[in-house]
Amino acid sequence: MKTYLYTRVLILLLSLFVAHHGYAQAVPERDTVYVHDTIYISNNYDWREIFGFRYHDSGRDSIAGYPLDYYTLDTACSAYAIGFLGSSWRPSCDRMTDELLALAVRKDPKFHPLYVWCLFMTLRISDGCLAENVGLPARRYAEVYPKEFFAAMDQPRDSDMYALFIEAIRYSGDEASEHSPDEVRAHIEARMLSHCTGCSAALHQRIHQFSVDCTLPFEQNTYDR
Repeated sequence: MKTYLYTRVLILLLSLFVAHHGYAQAVPERDTVYVHDTIYISNNYDWREIFGFRYHDSGRDSIAGYPLDYYTLDTACSAYAIGFLGSSWRPSCDRMTDELLALAVRKDPKFHPLYVWCLFMTLRISDGCLAENVGLPARRYAEVYPKEFFAAMDQPRDSDMYALFIEAIRYSGDEASEHSPDEVRAHIEARMLSHCTGCSAALHQRIHQFSVDCTLPFEQNTYDR
């Protein structure tokens, strides 16, 4: 009789141990899935909110006075720009981002405002790896379109862009042939002036100051636009 009771107790204890062990093994797996799912959801991006589109409607939100549909419904529009505009992908340090940002200097009258907008918005979200890809496209845009560049810098909605251009160019805007800050400054100023026929003396001074700002040490972060 005692042997029977001992056996029953032993079986009961063994069953409780196995059940508890199985439960303990299952909980971390479920928790891991839950945490993973939460992180995944939090990494969705909606540029329409970040970039101030009011309506979430491509027929009513606009860039440069034209509704988004004006650009995106045209089959000639870059798929990269459409994807960025629609929040379906985030620029990063990859070939697609390089091709998107290079469009800002393409002579394409219809899509030029959209492609410049993509450059500006990429500068606003630039961090980490992406920061290594934006300096040269930003510099080339300023060099090729100096009048347009400074006109944009004077708009209240883009009051942050001057500092973003400077920081991006200082961080990743050197060309392979340049070996010193003086070379960077000289090349930027010369190229901007070459695309500024008929510019005023005041604009020449702004170009000079921009080229100097692009080569300031990183600890100097006050810019005179």
